[in-house]
Amino acid sequence: MKVSIIYDKGDLALNGFFAERLVSCFRENGHDAEMMLSDSVDYDVDLMVFRNRDPLQREEAEDRGVVPVNCSRTARIGNDKGFCYREAERMGIPVLPNSLLKDVSDPVFPLVVKSCGGHGGHDVRMVRTMSEWNSVLEVCDPGTTVVQKVAKDLGRDQRVFVLDGKVFGSVMRRSDTDFRANFSLGGYVEKAEVSDEQASIIGRIISEYPMDLAGVDFVFSDGRPYLNEVEDVVGTRILYGEFGIDMAKVFVDMLCSKYLRCR
Repeated sequence: MKVSIIYDKGDLALNGFFAERLVSCFRENGHDAEMMLSDSVDYDVDLMVFRNRDPLQREEAEDRGVVPVNCSRTARIGNDKGFCYREAERMGIPVLPNSLLKDVSDPVFPLVVKSCGGHGGHDVRMVRTMSEWNSVLEVCDPGTTVVQKVAKDLGRDQRVFVLDGKVFGSVMRRSDTDFRANFSLGGYVEKAEVSDEQASIIGRIISEYPMDLAGVDFVFSDGRPYLNEVEDVVGTRILYGEFGIDMAKVFVDMLCSKYLRCR
């Protein structure tokens, strides 16, 4: 079977090891796999593993009868924080109070400002003063920027890895120097348990947004978990570097069993 793995050029440069490992694992399973860049996608394949963040390309794949990983619905909730928070509120999932920047007229500091399409802790800033707020107004798009209440437990968040619609594992990420605990920004990690409340939240999300491989992130206030984001193109460097898990192989073996062996 033919498989394509799609990356943006910049992300491929940063994640070349994982990308090449995906190709190798598919070939070890007997499938014809190749890398493609987002600007030169060929839909004449059986399976498309998207490591870019474009829901529209996945919609196109679905329209052509090609399986995209993850599906277009999950790509949307996993790449648009504003949409993610609206959907969470609709499903009764706890999220910290938030609004789009365009709807905020009287900010209460401190607060967090984040791009709807940001990832990896980038395009996220803490705003503590009116001067900083005015700077935000100058540079941020009011329709694609989220303003959110600050979590009380700063420098701590939990990532839950979801594989084939089930919890695969979880890590607690912490930082002693930044309110963001992302591993890529210098945070440190430890294995963590998933609480019954978190499992219930994840189950509700998956019931409407299927996940082949994704991350569900939580922040904490007074010890209670709040959904922070769904990560469609979830990074797995933590699992490989800290715990020795070959996530590329685990992921590909699951995809072959689920989508390719019976075709």
